Amino acid sequence: GNYACNTSNIAGYEYKNVIINLLTVSAKIKRGPKRDQMVSKGSVVTLHCEAEGYPRPRVLWKMNGTEIMDSDKYKVNVKTGALSIMHVDMTDEGSYECLAKNHGKDQAKGNLI
Repeated sequence: GNYACNTSNIAGYEYKNVIINLLTVSAKIKRGPKRDQMVSKGSVVTLHCEAEGYPRPRVLWKMNGTEIMDSDKYKVNVKTGALSIMHVDMTDEGSYECLAKNHGKDQAKGNLI
């Protein structure tokens, strides 16, 4: 944008014009979850979601279309976007979707089997 500032007093008048360009890059997932990932009951599994963009994208996860919230069962690493699932059992089987959002968005999907 173009910004202008002017000021005056008894000593005189001053005017400055400044042009500011903001760089933005739409969210893009560099590395998403594996298409199909097999896990053992009772183990901890980590699904990846490395996103890039500016401003830094916010990452959220869905399982079978329902948003996953941080809990004792699910942990989302805010720096890497990775989802860790604790003490995996049969109820964790399904489709996992990683969404990265800033002014743009990208998504990647994988299955836990």
